[in-house]
Amino acid sequence: MPVEWVAEWAWNTHSVPKAEVPRYWSLLDMSIIHLRKADNFTQVIPSKLFECMGMGIPVLHGVAGESAEIVERERVGLVFEPENAEALCDGVLRLARDPALYQDLRTHCLEAAPRYDRTELARRMLRVLEGVVGGRGH
Repeated sequence: MPVEWVAEWAWNTHSVPKAEVPRYWSLLDMSIIHLRKADNFTQVIPSKLFECMGMGIPVLHGVAGESAEIVERERVGLVFEPENAEALCDGVLRLARDPALYQDLRTHCLEAAPRYDRTELARRMLRVLEGVVGGRGH
């Protein structure tokens, strides 16, 4: 499949004010998160991943490492090899042609999102720290 085909279905925009971001996210059927194929990116977890999960937007994820593990473990999208345009196109087509898979990924996005809520993660960390301090007799 020619890579140019994706250009008919995809669009990109310049930066928008933070207040407008949810409106742009709401227009998406799927999101592509793609970084270069480099070792330093294997340690990166793009925040877009959690935004997509919170809005029920399945992800085509071209980032190796921990973030790909999250996508696979939570079943919130399809992982493809970074810088592999053919694999990206295959993922787009797979989601476009398989409504059951698409809906399954949407459902998993919405179910997984609360597990990555920053406020809840901070509360859990606070409880752990209180337990450590409390265990020291302070």
